[in-house]
Amino acid sequence: MAPNAMLLVCCNALLDFHKCMAEIVPRKYNQQLSRFADHLTFDLDLASYFRSSGIARQQLLQIFFWSLGAIQYHAIIIDEAV
Repeated sequence: MAPNAMLLVCCNALLDFHKCMAEIVPRKYNQQLSRFADHLTFDLDLASYFRSSGIARQQLLQIFFWSLGAIQYHAIIIDEAV
C-alpha cells in the first residue's frame, strides 16, 4: 500500500475514534481532518492539498498528535491478571 494511501486509512481511523470519544473534539479539528481525508480519497498528492487548502503541514500534524493523545488518554489497558 502506498504511503499516502496508508495516511488516508489513518485519517479515517482517527475520524472514527473522534465519533466515539467522550472528550469533545474541537470542531475545527474534525473539519480539517475530514477535508484532508476527502482529498486523499480522490487524489493522493499531498502537495496539491497543501497548496489549495490554506492549512499548513504543521497544523495538520497538530491535529494528528492531539487526536492520538486524546485516544491514548482515554484508552483502557486490559491486564491479563485481572
